[in-house]
Amino acid sequence: TRYLEAALKTEPKNAEDYCNRGKVYYYMEDYSNAQKELTEAVNQKSTEGMLLLGMVYRAQGDTSNARSMYQQYVSADDSDPAKGYNGLALCDMDDGSYDSALENISKGLEDASTEEMQDLRFNEIVVYEKKLDFATALTKAQEYVDMFPEDSAAKKELAFLKTRTSSEG
Repeated sequence: TRYLEAALKTEPKNAEDYCNRGKVYYYMEDYSNAQKELTEAVNQKSTEGMLLLGMVYRAQGDTSNARSMYQQYVSADDSDPAKGYNGLALCDMDDGSYDSALENISKGLEDASTEEMQDLRFNEIVVYEKKLDFATALTKAQEYVDMFPEDSAAKKELAFLKTRTSSEG
């Protein structure tokens, strides 16, 4: 926390500074200050600021504004769209729009790096669970664990899904 507070003592000079300050406030869960700093970063054309501001709005339960930020981020020239699509999928999940979440996950997977792919694929498992499609969730979880064997949370998820699908037979 001291390190984070020290980062806030410097006066912001550009979009990157506002973005970094917003990120610190976000991690400190001071969402109103995070929103203020990140809005300034976005006003100065920071694409990272758009992504972070989407995260702040979502943390506040404001999926409408979060969705707007993620859509702006996906449309930005220098963005990494997979992160934006994952954000949109999370908003869809919050809103109970599971088919839309799967569409956004699919779009995100088209050009995802390994880290983003891991987030998107894990969220895909969760969406199928929420849809009560345990058989598909089990298949996706098995594929996920094969790809990311070090993820202990996913192994627990896989074990849970095995109990859900074996009782349906």
